[in-house]
Amino acid sequence: LGENANVLGKFEYWSDVKPTIAQTAIVKGQVIEHPMPVKVEANKDWEKTREEFGRMSLGARILGTLSLLVIGMLIIKMSKKFMDGSSEAVSKHFWKSMGLGFATVFLTPFAFIILLATVIGIPLAFIILPVYLIMLYVAKIFTIYALGKKILPNKSPYLAYLLGLVVYAVVIVPPVI
Repeated sequence: LGENANVLGKFEYWSDVKPTIAQTAIVKGQVIEHPMPVKVEANKDWEKTREEFGRMSLGARILGTLSLLVIGMLIIKMSKKFMDGSSEAVSKHFWKSMGLGFATVFLTPFAFIILLATVIGIPLAFIILPVYLIMLYVAKIFTIYALGKKILPNKSPYLAYLLGLVVYAVVIVPPVI
């Protein structure tokens, strides 16, 4: 309680630590101390919470990797020529592809905001947003496939994709560990 505190009734508190009451503070009623109903061990609880989030994060990454496997295999099955063409383009023009990818990732949100600012552009902005989010997900699949084809150039496209996915999964797991 501060210097100018004036408690007209009782002062009741729950703590394992005695309160600091200034000399000039006035408490008309009695001071009632209660022990904490639940002991909280901050470091222990924090470690347990961190472990739980780590397990959840690892589980989410495993599930995400499995979904990349299934969706990637489906895309290869439906459009192998397109996947091969994109893999070849990434291999031949790596820096151009990388630059175009970065530009797309960083400039599309600005385009979205600018379109939202104009009345005419609002419908287009809401068309661009889901396309952008889908593109971010699918871009991983094309990159993984290109990586797999680089490692296993003359093997099955499915095996190449699987190997690329394993390399990708190994690269994204260390933040959890």
